[in-house]
Amino acid sequence: MDLNLSGFLRICIHFFFAALTAFCICTSGEAEPSKRFSSSIDAVIIMDASGSLRITDPEGVRYKAAESFVSRLREGDRVAVVEFAEAARIIVPLTEISQKSQREISGAIYRVGDDGEYTDFLSAMELARELLEKEGREDSQKMVVLISDGKMDPHPATASPEKRISELYAQEVPLYQQANILVYTVAFSDLADKDLLREIAEATGGEGIYSPTSDELMNSIREVFSSLRASLLHRKDNIEKKFYVDDGVSEAVFVLAREEDGDLVLITPGGEVISKYDIRDDVRWYRVPKFEIITVTDPEEGDWTVSGLPSPESFATVLTHLKVIAEWESGRITANVPVLLKASFFEGRKPVALPEFTEIVKYVYQIIPTDKVSTPVQEGELNDYGKDGDNVENDGIFSSEVVIKSPGSYKLLLMAKSPTFTKKVEKNFEVLPPVVHLSIKKNLAESRHSEGKPHHKRGPAFIVSLDPEAASLRKRELLFEVTERETGKVYEYEVPHVNPKAAQYSVSTSIIDEEGDFEVRAVVTGRTRLRKIVRLK
Repeated sequence: MDLNLSGFLRICIHFFFAALTAFCICTSGEAEPSKRFSSSIDAVIIMDASGSLRITDPEGVRYKAAESFVSRLREGDRVAVVEFAEAARIIVPLTEISQKSQREISGAIYRVGDDGEYTDFLSAMELARELLEKEGREDSQKMVVLISDGKMDPHPATASPEKRISELYAQEVPLYQQANILVYTVAFSDLADKDLLREIAEATGGEGIYSPTSDELMNSIREVFSSLRASLLHRKDNIEKKFYVDDGVSEAVFVLAREEDGDLVLITPGGEVISKYDIRDDVRWYRVPKFEIITVTDPEEGDWTVSGLPSPESFATVLTHLKVIAEWESGRITANVPVLLKASFFEGRKPVALPEFTEIVKYVYQIIPTDKVSTPVQEGELNDYGKDGDNVENDGIFSSEVVIKSPGSYKLLLMAKSPTFTKKVEKNFEVLPPVVHLSIKKNLAESRHSEGKPHHKRGPAFIVSLDPEAASLRKRELLFEVTERETGKVYEYEVPHVNPKAAQYSVSTSIIDEEGDFEVRAVVTGRTRLRKIVRLK
């Protein structure tokens, strides 16, 4: 039997690529739905293998660029790799992306040589186009990424540089245009014909990049494919859902439904396209099979567009004034008496009950004394599972029972942590001394020992003592709150015929007619002088 002298005791009684796609954008009923077009990609990476790379690319920038591109493709996309010097050859056929194939493709990329004598990227572009025209899927977006450090320099037996450039402009570029194949070029050396590469890309609807260093190259790749995403997303048959974000908002949280095989993107008021693959300091993105949560720090004022929702009826919202509110269920917090701590989200003054948050948000708290320098006296986690102190499952209110052992001044620090944001709240509060004390005596004498008379005893009893605050209550009632430890089931046993003027009571433990392992708490109810009904433990 464990004893607690404060009114409670225990007894025993027996980077970028998924958004290089075209999406169907939904609204909440404001726009008419239209057909979704393909989100798959068929791409060819063309890699320079000329000998000059030993000098111009000693750090292997071209390998990093190509590998970065491949790592951001998703299942359903396909990619091939072509290397070229004086001639071109396919080293990886058009291959569907999977975890296994990504590793194999990356390995092949790092085996691209650097011993070629010439640079003839026209031959590589011809080979890439023929491959996409022959094996590319009709409904896919086709594209070529050309990575080179040099100028057009074909084998003299083939043609002069001028002739190959003329053929490129007059013959090959028009064929790319007819086939709707986008070309993106990456030049990473001062020796490269940057103007030629840029003009090829722009003529097909792509973009040319020049980046002399590895870091600049990676940043430029993210930028250029953001441009590609924008060109795909702004087709006339798209459905768009827009949210206006006011000036001065410090954080916008987008909560969006999604399909398991689909991708969502955000388009800023300025037209920049953001996906979960983009690495940005101001955007944090969390994705699970049925929804995504995106947090944007210091968002730009204006209309933000969401693209890629499953249907016009799909859930989508943005929260711009999200905060967490914490409160104690009881206005009085008494030492050694459990009290329910509750927390929930609010958007301004309106409560937010989103099942999506229940799945990903973790509420943790600390209770720290403020009347002395101290570490937390208690730490824990709230839940919304309908157990361990929480009343209703998935109602958006997270809660847990808290017991603070000592009276004093305290501070509650509560944090709601999600993968994309953290909200904090602090509250100072007082813990009061208990006013109802419970103890137990094993045996009580019924009569004093006297001459020739035996000493009579009765069984164990609860001793309930009241502080003046509890003893001053009118129309006083006494009951025992009994919690079965194994099941958590709570029973109440009311004590009959309570003396309204007594400050101490003795009640036989036989009032509890169940067998088992219990927690027992004495509870006094009554009216104050102001006729307020209170319940003290």
